[in-house]
This record gives sequence, C-alpha cells and structure tokens, in this order.
Amino acid sequence: MKKFFAVILSMLLTAATCAGCAPKEQKKYGEEEMRTPFWTQDTMYNESVLLTRGKDERLAQGNLAFEPKGRVKITDPLMQIVYEEGKDFTMEGRTIRATENTSMPWLEEKVLFGIDMPEGKGLSTQPVSEAGAAKGYESVLYTESAFLIENQVLVTYDYDRREFDSKVIPAYQGEKLPNTLQKLQNKETVDIIAFGDSISTGCNSTGGGLQSVYDDTYPGNSVYLPFDRAPYTPTFPEMFASGLAAHYGAETTIFGAAMGGQTSDWGAKNAARRVVNPDMGYDPDLVTITFGMNDATLSVPLDTFEENMLKIIDDIRAASSKQVEFILIGTMLANPDAVQCTNQEAYWPILQKVADAREGVAAVDMGGMHAFFLQHKNFQDMIANNINHPNDFLIRMYAMNLLATLIDYQA
Repeated sequence: MKKFFAVILSMLLTAATCAGCAPKEQKKYGEEEMRTPFWTQDTMYNESVLLTRGKDERLAQGNLAFEPKGRVKITDPLMQIVYEEGKDFTMEGRTIRATENTSMPWLEEKVLFGIDMPEGKGLSTQPVSEAGAAKGYESVLYTESAFLIENQVLVTYDYDRREFDSKVIPAYQGEKLPNTLQKLQNKETVDIIAFGDSISTGCNSTGGGLQSVYDDTYPGNSVYLPFDRAPYTPTFPEMFASGLAAHYGAETTIFGAAMGGQTSDWGAKNAARRVVNPDMGYDPDLVTITFGMNDATLSVPLDTFEENMLKIIDDIRAASSKQVEFILIGTMLANPDAVQCTNQEAYWPILQKVADAREGVAAVDMGGMHAFFLQHKNFQDMIANNINHPNDFLIRMYAMNLLATLIDYQA
C-alpha cells in the first residue's frame, strides 16, 4: 500500500565503471520523462528494444517505433552504460543492428521459443499458438524473472510526433469524470483504487508491484515476486496518481485491490468487498479496472464480460457512500506466438459499450496503442514475461493513456 503526493522525487542512478564495456554515465530519469505522453513531445525517452538474431541472420537487430531524427542514445536497462554507435551498433532507418563485437545484450530468437534457454534464470515454457507452430516451434519462453528486461536496451531519440496515428491517441474525457475532475481542480484529495488482474498489480515493473492490504496479490504463486531494480519505474497506477497530483497541485492516494490471474468473473464476485473497505483505507473516488487479458485466454463470453463489468460498477457504487467514478482500460495484447493470445482485442468494444451505459465511466484503449507500436516493433520489445505482462515501457504507456483522460494536453 502506497500513498503518493504532488511531489515525487526523481530517481538518481549511480555511475560506475565496467572493464571491457562502454563508459558508464550518470543518468537522471525523472517522473516527467516517464509519464509525459509520447504524442505530445518530439523526444522518445527510453524506448525498450530486445535485439534478436533470427535463424538466418548474421547480426542481432531490432526496430524503433519511429524513424529517429538525428543521433540516438542507447543504454543498458540500468541506464548506466551508454553504447557507442559504430562500435556497438549501427543504424539504418528505424533499425538497430548490433556489431559483431558489441557489448550490448541480445538474444538468439530460438531462446524466445524455449530452445537452449540459459539455466538459473527462472525460465520455463508455455504452449505455442498456431502462429508460433507455423514458425516451426513447439513452445514459447515464459518467465517472471527479470531475464527479458535484463536483455533489453533503452533508446532515446528525437522523432516527428506527426507520425503518431491520431486514431490511437486517447481523448480527454474530463466531462465523463466530473466529480474526480472537480476534486482535482479544487486541490482536494482524490482516493484511487486499482482493481483488476495482474496488469494492475504492476508485478513486472522495475519499481516493484502495487500490493494490496489483503496480502493475496499473487495467490499461491511465489514466482510473482515484484522486481526492485533500476530504473525503479513505478507501476502505472502509481504514475497515474502522482501525475494527477503534480499537474493539479492536489493530493492523491493510490491503493491496490487487484489479484493476478483473475478474470471479470472473479471481479464481479469480489468488487464490492475488495474495493470498498473503509476500515482498511479503501474508500475510492476513482477506480481503474483492467480485465480482458485473462477473460480472452479463458474464453469468457463477451456478453458475460459485459454483465460482469456492469455488476462491478454497480456493486461498488452500492457499497460506497461516495459518487465513485471509473476508468475501464482495454487490455494490451498477448504474445501472438503463445497460446494465451486469442481475441483480446474483442473485449475493447464491450468496455466502450459499458462506459456509454453508465454515467461517470470513461474507457481507454491500451490495446489499440499497443497494436500501433507493434506495426514496427517486436512483441518482446515491450514485454516482461514473454506472454502477457508489460515491461516498464508499456507500463509507462498505460499511465500516459490514463493521464490523458483527466489532463487536456491540447489545452
């Protein structure tokens, strides 16, 4: 359980030296860089890329979401080592290619499919999807360790924001959340609860997960241990809360009520008692909800999903003395090579329908923006467990989409 106020200290990483590596530099990575929407600025900060070498490729490579304007800065995932263009990598358009003697991390493509996986890294496999089988593989790598993020690099570069597809840029929806907006504008305290599945727990953020007071965030599964390592990126609910506080000069609190591995069926059964519990400090003005990822994987019917989401909203409001408002978050996509990938995108229109059916409810489509980035990037560039958990970069994207519902960046 964590409480966030208007001012959050930026994290400062300590520089060190490493024999045989490119020089390290001190890098300050602040909350503004983390959460300011990509589409409002001309610099992309710390976009993650996993360089891979395919079966028939001589050098490992990976793509940026946009074509850089000018030089790029590539660091290790701790943001301590700065790699040298020409020595460690070359650029061709949006493509990064590792040199033969690079000191950058990279992986053989086959490792992502469970072949020749290194030992002692907390790696296992999951069944492959039809798409993965068509590539000639039988399984995909699965991990809740930091293995993938340890092998991703972070890239900062200038780009043309006009290349962003306007269809995936979230709209300001303050008019749909009038009570929350008024409290923020009046600089009152806004209490926020993050409810849903493991995506809301932030279990793979480098800053550590958003635990609930119920001590069951990751039930019966000790592999869901939260990371606690540089660059210490907070969970998206925490960034959302601190971003609102900083913008409006208000105070916000953020509490977790999510549980890993759950669907909207569980949410409908547990929402009222779990989200509204004043004795434990749970009495929200605003609730963010992530369901859909596991619903799709476990084939929860779309009409049942709709009924569940409406019940979650209605039950929470019936249990609360406040005029609770909601932001429904359309899920990111799952690894297309993993069996968990089904029809996740089909659940987004249901959330839109639910938001239209109830006052005080907004909806944002993370899946649409995720799909836009996947037009040029590989799935493993933005994932932490290789199946369905976002890495820091995608977690930041979640926070940006939420903030855009209550901050009019075009004003």
